[in-house]
Amino acid sequence: MSEPLIIKNEDQEYFYHKNDPNRIVKLILHPEFGGPRGVAVGVTVCQSGCKGSIHVHQNSDEIMIVLHGVGKFIVNNKEYTLREGEAIVVPKGTPHGYESLDPATPFEFIWIYNDPSDARFPENLWILARPHKLRSK
Repeated sequence: MSEPLIIKNEDQEYFYHKNDPNRIVKLILHPEFGGPRGVAVGVTVCQSGCKGSIHVHQNSDEIMIVLHGVGKFIVNNKEYTLREGEAIVVPKGTPHGYESLDPATPFEFIWIYNDPSDARFPENLWILARPHKLRSK
């Protein structure tokens, strides 16, 4: 029988966006950390009205579940306002972005990719603040 993989807060990888330090990503689960092969999971925290620019994931559908606050998701030029506990599924190849709507409350959502190759944080856009402790295992 296999043992579960436990990933504590102190294990998670943190990134800050170079152009928007109020935009933080925690990379929680990825195959490089011993997780399942077909998935990547993380949390995005938007503080003080941050905005995620329109982008596309060519390889993966993306599921986003709002954990805290209220935010706007822009998908195919349509706007969707979601609150805590609500979710949106963006099909692969679909342009999408997001933004926090309440500057006083962080907008936090979990994201799940069904192809971990889309969980990339290029150095020209992101600053690695803390590497994942399980990356070398």
